[in-house]
This record gives sequence, structure tokens and C-alpha cells, in this order.
Amino acid sequence: MAKTRIRRGSRVYVYERENYRDSSGKVKHRNTRYLGIEVTINGEKQIIPPKKRFKEFEITKSVRYGDITVLYDLFLFDKIA
Repeated sequence: MAKTRIRRGSRVYVYERENYRDSSGKVKHRNTRYLGIEVTINGEKQIIPPKKRFKEFEITKSVRYGDITVLYDLFLFDKIA
């Protein structure tokens, strides 16, 4: 694993990068983990870690609406045409 710095605007974002080979044998790269923002404090470069996020969550409710929306749109389209 290697650290990669990506500059976007005035900030530098640090990622952990992994090298791998795809099915055809070509070498590819992927960012495996976000490490934080790199800042210079008192002449030293430091990485400020990201804010903590919820790693585990539980789905309490699920609502179907996509299929009903599609049927409604098809109905309106038929009515207009």
C-alpha cells in the first residue's frame, strides 16, 4: 500500500492506494482508504483525519416507490399522446 496525494484547489487529500492486475494482466490502481487532508503546521506536513462516520447501520424501513412512479409516468405519457 502506498500513500497518494491528490491536489484539488488549495487542499491536498491523502489516500491509501493499492496496485493490482485486472483480468487481462494490466496494472491498475484503486484508492482503498481515505486518510484525510494534508496541512502544513509550523513547517511540518500533518494529516488531519476525516470526521468519524457511522460504520454500522440498520435498515428499519423500506418503501417501494420506483415502480409506481414509472407506471404513473407511462400513464401520463399515454394520456398526453
